Parts: sequence; structure tokens; C-alpha cells
Amino acid sequence: MLRCLIASVTVMAFTPVATAEPVKLNPGNWSMVVEVMLDGGAEALNRQELSQCMTARDASMEPTDLAKAFAGGPGCTASDVAQNGNKVTFTMVCPNPPISTGYYTLIHNFDDFTMTADQAMEVDGSTVDLDVKITAARSGAC
Repeated sequence: MLRCLIASVTVMAFTPVATAEPVKLNPGNWSMVVEVMLDGGAEALNRQELSQCMTARDASMEPTDLAKAFAGGPGCTASDVAQNGNKVTFTMVCPNPPISTGYYTLIHNFDDFTMTADQAMEVDGSTVDLDVKITAARSGAC
């Protein structure tokens, strides 16, 4: 579910973390809004509304597995995975364009989450800094 979400937003081995609590979300149908903005921009360059079924497996991922799911591009890796309560952070590095780096923060509750990312993306030979925001809430059963 998570890899499909990122693939729809943008073309996008992890370092193990000490034993951490799984990210606990409520399985079911989730409605999401994905916004991509220029770094510091107020208006979204791209805004998508999505709805997707989250399985019980997806809803209870270890932070390192969550980071690995988001680092789904060819050769991309997730590192610096950290968890503090309901907050998970990690860094993604990709060796091939268009995405080169991303710094992610996930704040989750049982029935909703917000993920923000600062990403560097190569466009026509230049690096563009983007802000990505994903706001999601459980909307019912699948």
C-alpha cells in the first residue's frame, strides 16, 4: 500500500534500528491527500486525492520496514530510521534521477497520519527542492 502511494506521487537496504514498536494503524479503507510543493511554496504544484485499502500487515509495520517501503525506487535506500513515540523519521537516498534525497517524518495515530518530506529532485539537469505532504485518515472498511 505505501509503495503504491509514493509511486503515484513521484517516481521514487535500510540500516536496522534497535527493536522498535510497530507503527500501529487501523486496517481498512484510507482516504489520502497528497500535495507536492516547491520548497517553501504555499500552493501545491500537484494535489491528488487517493483512497486505498490498508491491510492488517500494512497497518502494523516496523519503522525500518515502513522506511524500506517508501524507499522503493531502483537502488534507493533508507537510513537513519528513528522512532520517538508516534513519530518516525528516516532519510532516503537514490543513486538515479529524478529523486536524489528525501528526509521523511511520519506522525501517526490509530486512525490518521501525516507524512512530510523534503525531497531533492533532478529536473532538466537542475536540482529542485520539493515539499511533499501526505494527510491520511481511515474512512471505513475495505
